[in-house]
Amino acid sequence: MMKPRMYIPLSSVAVLILAAAVFLLARMSAQVTLTPPEGFAEENAGNVYRAVSPEGVSMRVRTVRNYPKKELSFWRDALRSHLLDEGYRILNDENFTAGTREGVMYEWGLPYGQKDYIYLTAVIPAGRRIIIAEAAGEHILYGKYRKALHESLQTMKRRFSFS
Repeated sequence: MMKPRMYIPLSSVAVLILAAAVFLLARMSAQVTLTPPEGFAEENAGNVYRAVSPEGVSMRVRTVRNYPKKELSFWRDALRSHLLDEGYRILNDENFTAGTREGVMYEWGLPYGQKDYIYLTAVIPAGRRIIIAEAAGEHILYGKYRKALHESLQTMKRRFSFS
């Protein structure tokens, strides 16, 4: 014969604590911290990091869900294939390390109006999230900040906060 199960009623305080914990976990989001490129003004609003040079070279870093959950080689090939199909021209591709995480960085060339622009995309799988960094600017201005942008990418770290 089985004993009847005993249920312990939760006090209203315990229910409130449990509800608050669930709410905070649901609001927790992955954000990225990094050292801004030298000469850039930064804005860290919500889950998106933005920085811009006085001449308008811009940078944006964000995280997205790693779905389907794949490794760096998959995301490297997917990014490359997608932007080549869109007509971008690869100027440079290289692997890089940010902290302990491996990533890939592409620099793309594209004409716009009478000028040529460079568009940088970098991807770092970080567990259930992917860190995506983008930077763009007219090619002469981008060249002026290229080293600073690359150095900044190497400082990226994923952190958690409550939004």
